[in-house]
Amino acid sequence: MLRNKSITKIVAVLVIGIGLLIASCTEPFIAPTLEFEDLLIIDASITDELKQHDIRLSRSYQEDSTNVNISSAKVYIKDNNGNQLDFFEVKEGLYRSNDAFRALPGMEYQLFVTDEKGEEYLSDKVMLPEKATVDNVRAARVLNDDGVDGVEIYVDGSNTTNTTSFFRYEFVETYKFESFFKPTKEFRLTANPAEPLELVEKQEEERICYVSNKSNTILLTATTNLGSNSIKDFPVTFINRRNRKVALRYSILVRQLSSSRTAYEFYNTLQNFSSSESLFSQIQPGLLVGNIEHVSNSNKKVVGLFEVVSISEKRLFFNYKEIFGNDIPYLGNCEAEGFGINSPILLERIESGAYQYTSENPPGIFNISSIRCIDCTLFGTAEVPEFWTE
Repeated sequence: MLRNKSITKIVAVLVIGIGLLIASCTEPFIAPTLEFEDLLIIDASITDELKQHDIRLSRSYQEDSTNVNISSAKVYIKDNNGNQLDFFEVKEGLYRSNDAFRALPGMEYQLFVTDEKGEEYLSDKVMLPEKATVDNVRAARVLNDDGVDGVEIYVDGSNTTNTTSFFRYEFVETYKFESFFKPTKEFRLTANPAEPLELVEKQEEERICYVSNKSNTILLTATTNLGSNSIKDFPVTFINRRNRKVALRYSILVRQLSSSRTAYEFYNTLQNFSSSESLFSQIQPGLLVGNIEHVSNSNKKVVGLFEVVSISEKRLFFNYKEIFGNDIPYLGNCEAEGFGINSPILLERIESGAYQYTSENPPGIFNISSIRCIDCTLFGTAEVPEFWTE
């Protein structure tokens, strides 16, 4: 366990560089009376997917810090056949493998990092776990613990071996988004002071878009003491029936990451802190144990994990009516105001860029509304994703 003479020191936002999106949900806790510790933070994983893999390096930081990402580091991985996989710096804090590769069964991998200060670190040797699969992803209408009506996404996973499996789940959700108002025309500013506005046909699609979000929570489970080496109906995420995400058509890609007990315990520690009253910034250095250490000084602390991960994934689609029938979905609350074409208020609002045309009703009265109620590209993309099906 990582310790020193001042184990009670609180590290300011200790896990800022680990790359966990969950950290963005927590406000930093500032403790100006406590001594600050400068710690290297390493977020490193490779998978059995053929691709260029990324490793992130950063440092714990204080309130007045402007940059925590590490530049000019040397990063590489070695396998037990002596092959070296080098990484290059994409930008400060982000390092990417020179070549695409995949982790192979039966091979051992070890991470080597030399930071910008010349300090050398290495990880334990890590192997790819047994392959596990996502057997099913399903959606079901439920009332959550707070009595809220919505849809829960469940996943089933399994491993064909008799060994305990340690699973972490992440997901990307994509949903169809329609603008509240769907005009085919828009106001354009002209150079003519007498007629500063003209109504023209829209050139861009702004009515139907697709919005994607990545998960930002730690989702862990293991097959320990389950009687079988499979996971059944593990809850991935819950969505309120009135949430815009499920108003039309929704898709979720669930990724199952099979990793080691060490990785499971590391993320479980982070999960426990995030679900308690303690903030990440209140984690004591000795309580978060990874598998990376300083090469020559065991007292030199580092926070981080190097893991080799087996990936399985499955995608689910559903429409609102498939889950909720004819119940009322998300409706929105946009309003429009009408003005004559010569109204200075109309001109002022169009010039601001915050408003646009919705309709002409009655004739000669031009209705406008907030651009967020008209242009869905403020939230997503009008380009249909390659995987999307109706």
